[in-house]
Amino acid sequence: MAKDETITTELMHFFSMVDGNEITADGEGDEAKELRLFKAARRDDAEFAKELGIDPTKQVTKQATANNHTTETWESFSARYLRVVLGKRRKLQQDSLDGYKATYSLVPFILGKNRNLQSFTNGDMEELYDGLCILPIRFRSPTSQYKDMSFEDIKLLDLPRAKLRSIKTVTQDFGKIRTLFAKACKDNVIDRNVADSVEYERDQTPDKERRLPFDDVDLSKIFTHPHFTENKWRKIAKTRTQEPYTFWLFPLALFTGARMNELLQLEKKNIVQFDGGWYLDIKNEFDPETGKKTKSVKNKNSIRFIPIADKLIEIGFLSFVNTRKTDALFPEVSKIKTGKKAVTKKLNYLLGKMDVHVGGKKTFHSLRHSFINQALAKNTEVQYLAGVTGHLNKEEKNISAVLKNVYFKGYPVDILKTEVIDKLDFDVDFSGVQWP
Repeated sequence: MAKDETITTELMHFFSMVDGNEITADGEGDEAKELRLFKAARRDDAEFAKELGIDPTKQVTKQATANNHTTETWESFSARYLRVVLGKRRKLQQDSLDGYKATYSLVPFILGKNRNLQSFTNGDMEELYDGLCILPIRFRSPTSQYKDMSFEDIKLLDLPRAKLRSIKTVTQDFGKIRTLFAKACKDNVIDRNVADSVEYERDQTPDKERRLPFDDVDLSKIFTHPHFTENKWRKIAKTRTQEPYTFWLFPLALFTGARMNELLQLEKKNIVQFDGGWYLDIKNEFDPETGKKTKSVKNKNSIRFIPIADKLIEIGFLSFVNTRKTDALFPEVSKIKTGKKAVTKKLNYLLGKMDVHVGGKKTFHSLRHSFINQALAKNTEVQYLAGVTGHLNKEEKNISAVLKNVYFKGYPVDILKTEVIDKLDFDVDFSGVQWP
């Protein structure tokens, strides 16, 4: 859609230049049809206005101001925005819509009641932001001790920072609220965006730096848990498909440092033998017939070879690969409706059962950080470690004087195995971790 086709509202209604009445385009859920009808109605209205000697450029402003939605409340406007803009136009999934709805409901929760949009002031927005900052973590969860409390009750608790929602969550919530006020301002429902006056704290810490690595105590809890030692991962209802990824992703992430998505995309052909052992071939792949990308890595530096640790072979990784009946190592993941999101939730749930999942600080991704920390603790040279983790910028390694103007393609896999993988030495008992 061209920039000027966003019209004056994403809700597909406008006020006639001729008589000021609201005109709405109804495409019955068909976004393309809705836009065509809207443009046609707006064009016809403008042409009729010109025939009557009305200046469209002046009349638009006049009619919009005269027809402000003076009775529009926060709940009515946010519900319409959710239904039409986010639901129909952007076609967000239901869980995403539920997330927006939960955020929007915080406004009347904190400020006391559903309000007319024009009644909000800068002071209300300051109060709203301060209120967002003192809400407990997952306070609306069915198991939360705070779920039935009013905002006034929560304020009296004066909870410590460790029990409050993160700066990032507060920022995201207030950002969604501010965007909705901006939308109301664009639609001339309100005169200005009162939320713009709030200077809120921004958390500049990248997500990857929020994660803490698992220490040896954590790793011992993981790999001596019955999930592995008693193969509890196999003991599921007969009506469900077994999920080998819940066994293999943990040791694979710890001994390769690979990202979860890279591991989930592995196929048999990505397990390659070389003179000194085996390695994972991490790369983008495309369908030869359609040209469509079938595998995707994070960026071009993520294309690499990762040597397979001897410990993984002892656990039975090659046996697992050889017994797969499909090319994909984890075909069961493709059958999960919400894909990677559901897998992340499942793995972090398992970490919770193992008593090592600490909110957003220690998650499945922490295994990658544990790999990096262990390698650095063994005095691994950074360039070799970067070659394994996918942080090595190969284009900056222009050693044309040695390789006759050929860009550096990465370190040989045998060197990476010797200099990185073989040095890993976790103080953990892996004897009970064995593929059946």
